Amino acid sequence: WYVSGCLYPKTASVFVAIDDCDRENACLQVLKGSHKMGRQDHLPIGQQKTIVPERLEQAKKVLEHVYVEMKAGDALFFDCNLIHCSGQNDSANRRRWSYIVTFNQPGNDPKSDHFPPPYTPMEMLPDSALLECEMNDNQTGKNFLILKTDVSTHGQKKVEP
Repeated sequence: WYVSGCLYPKTASVFVAIDDCDRENACLQVLKGSHKMGRQDHLPIGQQKTIVPERLEQAKKVLEHVYVEMKAGDALFFDCNLIHCSGQNDSANRRRWSYIVTFNQPGNDPKSDHFPPPYTPMEMLPDSALLECEMNDNQTGKNFLILKTDVSTHGQKKVEP
C-alpha cells in the first residue's frame, strides 16, 4: 500500500485502464477517503516504498477497502494522497496494463531527493523533432526495477536469480 509516486500535495493522477481490470488480474485497490488523511510517511521496500505499517493498519480499520474494477478505456482520477495498491496478477492468461499520468503543480517541490526530480520547465519543440530524433531506443540512463531480485515485485519475498 502506498500513495502515488509523488508524495506531496498539489498533485493528482489519472489511471487509465488499457485492459479490463478486475480482482482476478489484480485491479487497483483503494482505501476510500484516505486522501483526507494527508501525506503519509513511507518506508523503503525493495526499490519502492510503502506506508508505515502501523499507520496503514489503523487506516484499514476505519476506511472502506474498495476494489476498483474497470473496463478498458475507463479512467480514475485521484488525489496524490489516496492510499492505493495492486496485488500480483495471478490470472492464467490475462494482462492488466494501464497508463498513469501524474500532474504536479510547478513550485511544488518533491519531499524526496531522489524521485521525482524537482520541476524543470520543458523546452517546446516542433512536431518534426519526433521524426528527427536519433536516440529513440537508447536505454542508457533509464531506471527499471530488477524483477527477479526486487522484493517489491514479489509481495515482499525475495526471488533468487
